[in-house]
Amino acid sequence: MEDSLSLLDLAKLQLNELEMIESMYPNSDEFKVDDPSVVRQIKDFVEGKSNELPPRLDFTLWFDIKGKKLEVSFSLPHDYPQSEPEIYARSAFLSRDHQYNLNCALMDYLTSLPAGELCLSSIILWLQENLLAYFSCDSMECHKAEQPKGEIALNRLWIYSHHIYNKYKRKRILELARELKLTGFCLPGKPGVICVEGSSDCCNYFWQDIKHMNWKKIVLKKSEDLETENNAINTGKHFQTFDEVSFQPRRGPAKEYHMDMGDFFKYLEEHNCSYAFSDLFGVDGKSGL
Repeated sequence: MEDSLSLLDLAKLQLNELEMIESMYPNSDEFKVDDPSVVRQIKDFVEGKSNELPPRLDFTLWFDIKGKKLEVSFSLPHDYPQSEPEIYARSAFLSRDHQYNLNCALMDYLTSLPAGELCLSSIILWLQENLLAYFSCDSMECHKAEQPKGEIALNRLWIYSHHIYNKYKRKRILELARELKLTGFCLPGKPGVICVEGSSDCCNYFWQDIKHMNWKKIVLKKSEDLETENNAINTGKHFQTFDEVSFQPRRGPAKEYHMDMGDFFKYLEEHNCSYAFSDLFGVDGKSGL
């Protein structure tokens, strides 16, 4: 595929591929565009009725594997197929390990495909041919986090990303952290920051899972071992829940939002972890006025 394709040309290709998928999965319990108004906005952009770049196209497919449902989320960057789509598979009928292995195999297959070419039909075919192997276990391990037995090892991870805007990624981060019973926060915007704290196994699983998503840049900046009192898992934590947080942003180019560093530093101070600011950004922090 030519490198010179414009966003208008790429939007046309995305619409054509979407129509093909709709013809393959006409039922609403198999296929759904997350926000149908986005399709209309893309069409208006393609037809010249609007000069404003539409939102990214996100949709979901559901596969039935012997009565067990698998949900696969797709998010297409504006320059897809010149860049890879973001894809994530999940199911209540898969153990944590099987779900992780499935997504790793899916990403490996995606990166093996020719760069710059339409690939959604190939991905769907791969899923159809390979899913059964991940559901073949007769007994399912609980994919939710269990309290570890014996001595508890606690961690706190500080994760830095070039940016966190995508709604799917933000939803996945929240769901996974809460599923694993981790506390902390996710700060979307540019840059993006994630902090998780909890059992070492769950923190490591969280990091391994999210780093396999498509990122411009994501780095584990700091890992802390936490001390516990009387083997109580909640001691030594700075946070009681896991939440997405936001501060007064400033508008950047291309509708990007940049977080207010002063307000973020104040938030860290309120949770007794302002020391992490310099680890994340390489400079000392200062509270907002």
